[in-house]
Amino acid sequence: MTRIEHEDAIIAALTAALPTSAVVGSLPLGLGDRKAMDVRESAVWVVYSGGQRRGDNNANSKMQVEDWTWSVIVLAKNYRSPQAGAVTGLGLLETVVAALSGLNIGGRTLTRQRDQLATLPEGCGLMGYEARFSINVFAPRGA
Repeated sequence: MTRIEHEDAIIAALTAALPTSAVVGSLPLGLGDRKAMDVRESAVWVVYSGGQRRGDNNANSKMQVEDWTWSVIVLAKNYRSPQAGAVTGLGLLETVVAALSGLNIGGRTLTRQRDQLATLPEGCGLMGYEARFSINVFAPRGA
């Protein structure tokens, strides 16, 4: 499976688990994307954040072991107060973690790495969290 197919599976799992009021989608440019901050109530953005070769790969093999990582950015509008935004955002973060931790994609398991407060522009009116997930894959060498 390709990175895009993995990302599509992540988005499908999130769409099924999250409330319909939350916008779920891919954000290829990360938080620098113009649509990132255009949040009416809440949004969960999936961003491929990179791959890394893992372990000692056999140079003679046409395949290599890699870890592919995605950031899942959870954003909630601060309607009444930053505290209200934090409560909404934390609830969404918990749903994201439950939906993705241990998710089977193509016979491999998505693993939660960490979560943290997202760094957002001051005055944007949003509260945000970032959760990182990775999956171990066999990829063609040089891909």
